Amino acid sequence: MSIFDSIKHAGVSIGLVEDEPVQHSSSKPEPTQAPQPSPTYTLPTYTPAYVPPASGTNTLSALVGAASTSVSSPEADGIYQKLVDKTNFDDTSVAAVLQQYLAPLAALGLTPGQQFKAAISQAKAHENLTEDAILAVFDTLKDSLSSLNSSLQDKAAQFEQAEITGRQNRLNEIAQQLAQLQAEQTQVTAELAEAQGKGARTNAAVQAAVARRAADIDGQKATYAALMK
Repeated sequence: MSIFDSIKHAGVSIGLVEDEPVQHSSSKPEPTQAPQPSPTYTLPTYTPAYVPPASGTNTLSALVGAASTSVSSPEADGIYQKLVDKTNFDDTSVAAVLQQYLAPLAALGLTPGQQFKAAISQAKAHENLTEDAILAVFDTLKDSLSSLNSSLQDKAAQFEQAEITGRQNRLNEIAQQLAQLQAEQTQVTAELAEAQGKGARTNAAVQAAVARRAADIDGQKATYAALMK
């Protein structure tokens, strides 16, 4: 079966085309009937959940699209894009097989859904590629994403240990040192005040003693001077 026969078969299954009726010869003339209107077929409404690809392109990502919620920062955008690059269905061997059969369908005027069904039909016939095998790829991608997440978490833990925990520990050490210095400052301030008071008292006592002794000497001098007259 050629790819175009498969497309026709896929079209019949979804109501695109009608099989040609088989003509049976009969010796009896058919009674004359009023002409009947030709049957009409209404294509199912299809609203694509993707941005149409540029002219001449027919990639899986453009055909199927992928809904994605926006993230909150340029850094998160960058990480997200790296995850996309490492878990991209388009880079798998299954996607390569599908793409091989999608490429010739771009110019046939089919909807994305019809193109995809025709490509799967061809891949199943020629490559033995089943729907379950296609969906299993996404389970593999989720496993890969889980492994990537574990790796990123390990790197985050290493960064936290080197850049965050170390600095937090150092800040705690500085805080303890500051507390010790503050206690020492309080103690030294008290000792200084005590020493200053003691020094002042000692100086006052010295001055008082010197003045007292000077007075004694002056009195003795006066006494001796009086006795010698």
